[in-house]
Amino acid sequence: MNKSLFLLLASSALLGASTLFFQRSTKALGAENTTFWYYVFGVLLAIVFTGSKGVSIVTNPKEIVWTLFAAGTMLFSVYFFNLALKDTSTSLAATIRSLAFVFTIFYELIFSKTTLSLQTVAGSALAIAAIVTLSKS
Repeated sequence: MNKSLFLLLASSALLGASTLFFQRSTKALGAENTTFWYYVFGVLLAIVFTGSKGVSIVTNPKEIVWTLFAAGTMLFSVYFFNLALKDTSTSLAATIRSLAFVFTIFYELIFSKTTLSLQTVAGSALAIAAIVTLSKS
């Protein structure tokens, strides 16, 4: 198995675990507090895990704007997810959340003006059908 595939599978497994932890935290603390503490702990963990790796200070705002957008979209993604966990099961929430790839493809088409291969379209259609089927059960 190549390194990228391993890292992607590990990322997926950790995202699955975080879904369960988000639900438990949301039930214990509420969506707002869970989202707040998620980011507080995220900053602390980022300092611990990247501080020794030579992270540089960004002096040009254009260099970090995409990171700011990523942080903002993740903030609202996590917050909306935590709000939804109040009223739905973890498995349903995770199943519906897995539609993120559809939006990623859509945004890529709009902002990067890429084209889709037939294989990507067919694979996406099958995945969407599976997600819809799972979310109904």
